[in-house]
Amino acid sequence: QGVAGTVVKPIVGIGGAVSDIGSGVAATFGSNHKGKDEHLMRWRQPRLLFATLGELRTFSDLEAELQRSLGPEKMQGILEVIALSREPGRCTSLLLFRSKLMIAEVVYDTTAQGTKPVALADSFYGKRLAKVFRPVAGSNDLQRELPLAECSTATWDPTAKALVLQEKSGSAKHIVPLEFAVLGEQSRISLVSVLQAAIVDAQKGGRSADWRALRAARIHEQGRLSSEPPVADVGGHHEVQVVEVQRRTIGNRWVAPYMPTDRHICWRWVDARGAKHPNLARGLQQEQCAAMETPPCELDSRFQPASDWEVQKSEHTDPEGWVYSLAWASSNWGKAAGCSDQLRKRLWVRQYE
Repeated sequence: QGVAGTVVKPIVGIGGAVSDIGSGVAATFGSNHKGKDEHLMRWRQPRLLFATLGELRTFSDLEAELQRSLGPEKMQGILEVIALSREPGRCTSLLLFRSKLMIAEVVYDTTAQGTKPVALADSFYGKRLAKVFRPVAGSNDLQRELPLAECSTATWDPTAKALVLQEKSGSAKHIVPLEFAVLGEQSRISLVSVLQAAIVDAQKGGRSADWRALRAARIHEQGRLSSEPPVADVGGHHEVQVVEVQRRTIGNRWVAPYMPTDRHICWRWVDARGAKHPNLARGLQQEQCAAMETPPCELDSRFQPASDWEVQKSEHTDPEGWVYSLAWASSNWGKAAGCSDQLRKRLWVRQYE
């Protein structure tokens, strides 16, 4: 997995048999295929090394793209990468360093020639961050950063579902929305706690803030496959989010994923990381879950449904809420199915009280 190389794999008429063999292959492709002989180019991007000692983690296509786009110098000493929002062709992330925070957006050029010279404010989510932090010189406003030493507090706004950073001068408040972030409840709690400790530490000129709690929480959430009970939000309310995944067959039908490499998405109903959803009804087998047309999820007796299941739709999805891509690990999801797209997903939400 750590060996750098270049793989050129032609994809011609394979249809539903196409699969991303492992998340170590970054799938960047164009939607402007003009003939049956077009080849899909795949390559392994450079690995992102974490912390001062260069810790090597499981490959992530987003982290690799950040490393390629921003360069090793800017990414030196990175501790965590939190995806804030993914839109067609672009992804906005919060980057955590020992002494600063950075917001960076990578823009995937569909011609596979690099990133396009666009601004952060050009994207739907980026518009909300256009005045957060300070622009990084030479980044075309695709990166913004804030030194922790200039902050006084880090708090959580449950109404806005946002991280709030107050500057020491009191004149500026930075609000980072996290409602679409790939971040669980425990990780969110750890993020705010660790940031507050890091701010206090930075004000004293130190670099001893302990970030291990956040890392441990994220590892736990990423590896969680059991149906553990949820943690209620403030006020006893809880929102359950379920991702539905389907694969295209050779006959151009959409069914529950069935390839051997699909692993947990074969359950059809998964969490944001592609793991079997932790709230699936007890006792259901994989085949039963895959046959369900609405999320077969349930909470314990402490929670009662306050709404029906609803598909989340926006300008970035098709009319039924679907987005399409080649593989689960791909960073390029669009609202229209291209000839190379083999997977589609959509988000279901239900409120409990």
